[in-house]
Amino acid sequence: MNTIEIMLASIFVYADGYLRCHQYGLDPAEVLSESDEIELEEALKSLKETSVDPFEGFWMFAIIYKLGNKTESFWLNSKLPLFYSKFSVGQPNGSGYNCLQIYRPNTGLLAWNDIPCDAKIRFICQRKQRDNMCSDE
Repeated sequence: MNTIEIMLASIFVYADGYLRCHQYGLDPAEVLSESDEIELEEALKSLKETSVDPFEGFWMFAIIYKLGNKTESFWLNSKLPLFYSKFSVGQPNGSGYNCLQIYRPNTGLLAWNDIPCDAKIRFICQRKQRDNMCSDE
């Protein structure tokens, strides 16, 4: 299980958000399973108590690109393909946008979308839980 860190203070383009996660000693957000998605959505639902609007979206750090007629995507940090995804209907739409956001479209449910990498939005990092390698016992 990971600890989700939603960065609310500033907005950044995709590459700067990715670098900030590392500067803060965190990993860029990656959703590898439905349980990861549920954990992320729970963290975003907690924003109801803040002035941050999930309609604006948050960076998740995957790259989306087209090879011929096929759309490919992978997580930037781990280089793993998107085994799990929750794209909004019609997304990714092949419009040449290569970066991934999670946002709340008009349906009211959180979903993924491809957007331009130079858009400035907030971003999500994660702190991976690491097993203790040594013990005092």
